[in-house]
Amino acid sequence: MVNKQLREERHHGDISLPVSGYRVQPPYSAHLGELECHWHSEMELFQVERGTMRVRAQLLEVFAGLAGSAAQRAPQRESAPAQGIKAAIEYIQGNYRQPITVSQLAELSHMSSGHFCRLFKKYTFKTPVQYINGVRLSAATDLLLESDRKVLDVAFDTGFNSLSYFIGVFKQSMGCTPTEFRRRHGRQEA
Repeated sequence: MVNKQLREERHHGDISLPVSGYRVQPPYSAHLGELECHWHSEMELFQVERGTMRVRAQLLEVFAGLAGSAAQRAPQRESAPAQGIKAAIEYIQGNYRQPITVSQLAELSHMSSGHFCRLFKKYTFKTPVQYINGVRLSAATDLLLESDRKVLDVAFDTGFNSLSYFIGVFKQSMGCTPTEFRRRHGRQEA
């Protein structure tokens, strides 16, 4: 439910009460166990009913921000580092089929590679390579379920340049091989 700029397109309530509640259950994000990065101007709160949630300190920071008076805080523009990370994420989303290097993303974000990697992990809780692989895996799971294409073709079409690397990353993330994943969901390879 996000557009090409990773902005969530869902309307939350109406003008008189811009609040909505949603239940999000796995599988989501194309069968991966996490939500995709996205932006919106509204505040978003989650209640985790099962599973785990990261960075408790950051959750406390959110509550501290909520407790403060909105009238006392001046509106802030998105910082340059945040814009750089957002640009990198948009680039990954649009170009995951192509080879992508950390140095390319750092240059796009106007940062050194080391600084970029630290900030990327701060904002996404993943390294750039983990994030790229996640985007590629999301596309791969869709292809595995929606087509009869060979696993090798799916790997190459989603930006993995090695079948063995694709299978290893897939198994680490999904707990099974791409072929097993396809069988579990009622699909057979052509």
